[in-house]
Amino acid sequence: MTELKKCYERKALSPEFPYMPKTEWEGRIKKAKKIMADKGIDALFLLNRKNWTYYFGWVKPYPYVYPAAGIVPKDGPASFITEVLGINSLELKGYAERAIGFRGDPKAPTPVAPDPVVAMADLIKDLDLDNGTIGVELGPFGWWTGFTQAEWEKLKKQLPKVKWVDAQESVVWPQRMIKTPWEQDTIRKMYQAACRGYLKAIEFARPGVNEKDVFKAMMEVWLNEGIIDSIYQMYVLQTSRNIATSFYEDHILKQGDYIFLDGGPSYKEYEVDCQRQIWIGDPGDEARKWAYSAEIAHIEVEDLIKPGTKMGALWQKGHEVIARYLGKSIWQDIRSPQWIGWVGHSVGLGLHEPPYIVEGAPEELQPGMVINLEFPAFSVKKKVFYNMPENTYIITKNGFENLTLDLGPYGIYIKT
Repeated sequence: MTELKKCYERKALSPEFPYMPKTEWEGRIKKAKKIMADKGIDALFLLNRKNWTYYFGWVKPYPYVYPAAGIVPKDGPASFITEVLGINSLELKGYAERAIGFRGDPKAPTPVAPDPVVAMADLIKDLDLDNGTIGVELGPFGWWTGFTQAEWEKLKKQLPKVKWVDAQESVVWPQRMIKTPWEQDTIRKMYQAACRGYLKAIEFARPGVNEKDVFKAMMEVWLNEGIIDSIYQMYVLQTSRNIATSFYEDHILKQGDYIFLDGGPSYKEYEVDCQRQIWIGDPGDEARKWAYSAEIAHIEVEDLIKPGTKMGALWQKGHEVIARYLGKSIWQDIRSPQWIGWVGHSVGLGLHEPPYIVEGAPEELQPGMVINLEFPAFSVKKKVFYNMPENTYIITKNGFENLTLDLGPYGIYIKT
């Protein structure tokens, strides 16, 4: 008996609470198969949690412990293999033409619990892929979930004739980088609610208020809006000391503090990343000058946000504006190892997705991309962020849609 025979199999095509419409899922699988055909790849073997969500609508609200894999063949059924609780989650929310489950006790002395890695190899053989070229996430941002190095080596030994190639850069990112209309609507809804939470925090913050209560006021908005998938998926960074970013503290706000709002909740596994800064008390003329430079940098760079613009051109323009206000010596900081380096990135299922806005970046903006722009007024010497607004844009056919427009001005908020 093969290990695959110890598993059970069914179709998962009628979820009770669908992560996405079935037509959206079908479109993603169809596009992946076309890209694979163009690249000479016979199948995707997916071990990244976000890719499981993207290609199968598979969402699990806790860190994974058993091996799991999604397989998208160029020719054949989209298949997902995981332990029984994972299959239950898939049936509830996601899609797979072959949903293969197994008991999660392979070390127990029971004949019905398979070796999951060997079962995966058996599935690849059953799909007639054991002599093929299979893409796996070997490139940047292709972190695996619940699959160890030892299990990877074991899988390769089971399939000696398979040619393993990277699919993260050749297939996954070209597809995930361009958001579908459904994705754009999902992200748009998420940001509208996220902005309302930020504005509540800005309204609530003032001298004498506990920093924790500022966070609570913001989080209550997001809970009421229904855009928090789970608490562990909510990334909000705040600080009231002169460091870059940390989580909120049990601290009473006082003159001279600042709050650096960054990140946000997640919705449908998509993640918010925007920034605004609140100064407690008047920060003084020098701080206002620095803050203004970052504000104007964002405004002027928006003239370049359109299809065909290179990421590196955004980097150059923004820093030229900051140097105009702070002096040419700021270029020493900009190219310092202590500078943030990248000043923008793509965003979606990942908080920071490629391509990045860095010096000389050749990648061009394309319709359907969702990018973030975040030029900092940052003193390397004092280790103070005077202002670092961050906006999120959908690239349209002729320009952009600013998803963070509801947050208002790109300058700092001063609360006395």
